[in-house]
Amino acid sequence: MLLVLSRWAAFPASLWDRDEAIFARALVCFEPESLYPHPPFFPLWIAAGRLILASPLTAKPEVALQLLSSVMSIWIVFPLARLWRYLLPRYQASLAALLFATIPAPWILSGRAYTGGTATAFLVAAAALLFPDRRPVNERWLGAIYLSACLLVRPQLLPFALAIGVWRIAREQPTRRLLGPVAVCTTIILGVAAWMTHRCGGISGILDIVAVHTEYHFGRMERVVREWHNLGIVAGLGGGAVATTWLLLAFQGAAVLFWRHTRQNQAVGFFFVLSFPALYFQLGLHNPSFVRYSLPFYAFSCGLVVAAVAWMTAARLKTQIAVSILCSLSAAMVLPHLDSYRQTAAPVVRALNEIADFDPRKPVDLFVDPHLETFLELYLVNGRINANVTVLPRETQGVNPFEVHRLDRHLVAVIDENQGRWDIRGRERSTHSWQSTHWFERIVSPRFRRIVVVYGHSGDGSNLAKSP
Repeated sequence: MLLVLSRWAAFPASLWDRDEAIFARALVCFEPESLYPHPPFFPLWIAAGRLILASPLTAKPEVALQLLSSVMSIWIVFPLARLWRYLLPRYQASLAALLFATIPAPWILSGRAYTGGTATAFLVAAAALLFPDRRPVNERWLGAIYLSACLLVRPQLLPFALAIGVWRIAREQPTRRLLGPVAVCTTIILGVAAWMTHRCGGISGILDIVAVHTEYHFGRMERVVREWHNLGIVAGLGGGAVATTWLLLAFQGAAVLFWRHTRQNQAVGFFFVLSFPALYFQLGLHNPSFVRYSLPFYAFSCGLVVAAVAWMTAARLKTQIAVSILCSLSAAMVLPHLDSYRQTAAPVVRALNEIADFDPRKPVDLFVDPHLETFLELYLVNGRINANVTVLPRETQGVNPFEVHRLDRHLVAVIDENQGRWDIRGRERSTHSWQSTHWFERIVSPRFRRIVVVYGHSGDGSNLAKSP
């Protein structure tokens, strides 16, 4: 019950990030050829979101994905505890799952419309069923299904899925027990891939789409500052001191388990190999400043931290007290911020809601910052905003003076002021901002924290009428 209450407390008032807007728009209008969503298209995430959207639970696509993510953030603790029971006593495995659930990043991001939390939950569930030896064949089937679900929600987790699959195939006796699960799940994944290829206009079409997104993705990564304080894995734990302590304990816990489990050294090595290359997975293949990519690492290292704590305390009760203190310290960091997070929408959402309040029968001439275009697209496809849209140029040399001023027309500009690309002048303006402690800002949203709405002249003012 406390876990459910913690996820309710962290359920955000709105979406915050551009990727969330992309996924939400894809629920309403699935257009992979237009990068809604961008590669690798996340087919199961979109399909599951559409099922929730079709239910009586909600009529908003972003809320459908948030609900799905929140539910999966609760469910993950059960397979995570089961996974760690293979190497840890039962009570330590439960403490590991509890510790993961109270880390700032998994807690604060539990209700976001990202794919990472749900994909990590499926990955952990697959590992829990495929990792142990001498298990019933029905568990192999279910584990293979979970692994397939992980890849269909977030295909970027393929390196982890391959590691788990190779581990199971190498150790299964007889190997033929895996032929059915492997064949069926491979067929499902290839079938979905074939459908996506057809949907994108064939092999050449999908390759062109992937090439465009890949160039954009790695182009942005080249501009990221790769310093310790800027890493998402650091912010996700609450700061540099906490992250350093976590890593040291994880290394120590791996050494303790390796020393104790003389007959399971391969198993300990598997965890060691799976958890720490996750750092490279985040630092090398993704934007390392984004916190949400760190979730697999936290899941595969939380048990190592508990093992280290148990070794230092050397008593069950002391271990329980020590881990409870760690969870309480994390809660003390997170809880003071959750009230505003749950009740206050993101600045860009408040800015667009301001425009959505205009009379929908009279279209707005809207100039939009290109960094905010995906948010606006969600409002347009949902019919929340009626506008003639002009996207401002993405590349500018220095500050670009831009005047929102024209008689007989109602012009509005929506700008991310932190970009500093435009000097917007108009009749009036409103500013929507959000500020918190640095580490909390990094987890919630490192961008889009100060949005300005600038109004131009509107003739006789009739276009400013509010809808009744």
